[in-house]
Amino acid sequence: MKKLILVLVVFPILLYGQESTGIVLKTMILQDIFYKNPNLIVEKTIKSNNSIEFLFALRNSDWINTGGEGPPISNMYDCNGFTLGLSFRHYFPKRKSAPKAWFLSGLLRYNDTRTKNLDFYAGLHSTSRTVNLHRYGPEFGVLFGKQFLILKHLTTELYFGTGASVQVFNEDFISGYESETLTNEIFVKFRPYVGWTIGYYFKKREHK
Repeated sequence: MKKLILVLVVFPILLYGQESTGIVLKTMILQDIFYKNPNLIVEKTIKSNNSIEFLFALRNSDWINTGGEGPPISNMYDCNGFTLGLSFRHYFPKRKSAPKAWFLSGLLRYNDTRTKNLDFYAGLHSTSRTVNLHRYGPEFGVLFGKQFLILKHLTTELYFGTGASVQVFNEDFISGYESETLTNEIFVKFRPYVGWTIGYYFKKREHK
């Protein structure tokens, strides 16, 4: 996991000196407003149809399935943590160039969250255990969408996609059935992506 974090931090630095047409600073607005997860994405365009994105987000909420009767539905809980992300984006420009075009993107993220006093349920109203949960691991995904450029500098994009995450669960026991406490338990979770970003495009000046 430490190697993955190192890659996510160092790789954007190594790309800094590469040929570029500009940089876009943007945020996932739905995460900001509805999920209390402030975030910043730095997109560096490379030539006319490719770009690299780096994501940093603070995590103040997380979706967790705490068991119980009925369908396996996750609920949102307050937490502390972060997400680091790296993605490669290919634009399909036709008569337009990046970052104003349709795109296909592959992403790699690392998530790390801690949730306190979390109740897991064995039945509808039967509490199995209360724990402090530490959950972390990598996430992989594919996105498809379109980014728009408004008045030369303002950007907005809509996208959707699918992906999967590998999550390691570690629980600090508080009360209940201690024998059910999870330690280094690994779960694979599939998820959809639907997003909307707003940003600003700093276009590189051409030298005459």
